[in-house]
Amino acid sequence: MLAAGAVIEDPLLEAVLLDDAAILRNLLKTSGQNLDPKLYLDCAYTSLKGVSALHVCGEYSCVRCAGVLVEAEIDLNVRADIDA
Repeated sequence: MLAAGAVIEDPLLEAVLLDDAAILRNLLKTSGQNLDPKLYLDCAYTSLKGVSALHVCGEYSCVRCAGVLVEAEIDLNVRADIDA
């Protein structure tokens, strides 16, 4: 969808969904991006409410970005929010 013109206003989420490790590294280096914000995505298959960027990597098989996040010492024990 991004290639077709969809816009994601969160650069962290966009980099992760594209599995673009170079953009993610640059974003983390230049902006001091907080790695621990809770993300909220509408998803047909699983709840992605109050998840970390690493959860999104796991859901969408974004292996390169998962490696970048682990190297950047993201909290590996963060829990997703619980929904109904």
